Amino acid sequence: MNILYIIGNGFDLAQGMKTRYADFYPYYLKCKSPNKAVELLKKEIKENIGDWSDMEIALGKFTKKVDSEDEFVEMYFDLSDRLAEYLKQESEKVGLNKQSRMVEDLFEPFRYLEPLDQRLYLSHCNKFFGNGNRAVAEVNVVTLNYTSSIERLIGSQRLRNVSMESGSFSLGTICHLHGMLGDTILVGVNDEQQIANDSFKQNQAVKDCLVKPEAIAAMRSDKSILCQGFIKKADIIILYGVSLGATDANLWKAVTERLAKVEQPMLVYFHHSLKIIPRNKKQLLGRKEAEARELLYQRLNLPQDLHSDNRILVGYNKEIFAPRQGS
Repeated sequence: MNILYIIGNGFDLAQGMKTRYADFYPYYLKCKSPNKAVELLKKEIKENIGDWSDMEIALGKFTKKVDSEDEFVEMYFDLSDRLAEYLKQESEKVGLNKQSRMVEDLFEPFRYLEPLDQRLYLSHCNKFFGNGNRAVAEVNVVTLNYTSSIERLIGSQRLRNVSMESGSFSLGTICHLHGMLGDTILVGVNDEQQIANDSFKQNQAVKDCLVKPEAIAAMRSDKSILCQGFIKKADIIILYGVSLGATDANLWKAVTERLAKVEQPMLVYFHHSLKIIPRNKKQLLGRKEAEARELLYQRLNLPQDLHSDNRILVGYNKEIFAPRQGS
């Protein structure tokens, strides 16, 4: 059995890091501007801060106000370099508890689902673990984050053939699809249609920076190939802390294509909301889960025939991967 996690910024937020774009902007606006192009970018952010809640989408739109390739490249690398600096400082502020539930949560996420969904999850696993089958489930992680918080929480543990109540598990690869701190990080859009400047849509130097698939190709990275391979063989795909945004549309398309396969893999979507449901009012849970499910279907552009309460499970405001109390 192959389990794939796709993890987004919600993971770092759960660890107490201030890693939203809105957290970064005050830092960035205080940084010294090396040239007028960067000053123009900062002026745009400051005057239209609400439009920059999704920095990648906003950056694609902002290209319409940029005159030249050189100007854009200067802006792009100043922005990405300062973002890397900010995230490094932020990640170092937060002490990650290596005695957390990280390993248990990674291998047995079903414990956070509601009882009926736990049954559905385990029934799916029994197709691989049942009838005395001693197969080991491989767990791979595609993270959209630049930080190494996952690796730090796991520490030096060698997670091979780990016996759990539901089966045996091994951790395979942790793939930082968009790069990581200490190396190149990619900030950008999904495709050239998300670039507002028409001349830049045909400018390969700009696309090598701003369009994620082309940036990965320009770097001669194999991360897209790894990621696509993990998705194609996944029997369970778990989405955690992801916004399902348009700048990663290719990724969500690949997930949808996998769900359409005859092997009928399972999808688990851990959805976070500010709307808390008290433990004594769980009758409200169904409505909130339905809203989260509709958001998922919409963002994945999932065909009606793939909508399923039995194969697509939703965990609403669950504390999976959250630090232990007092840690």
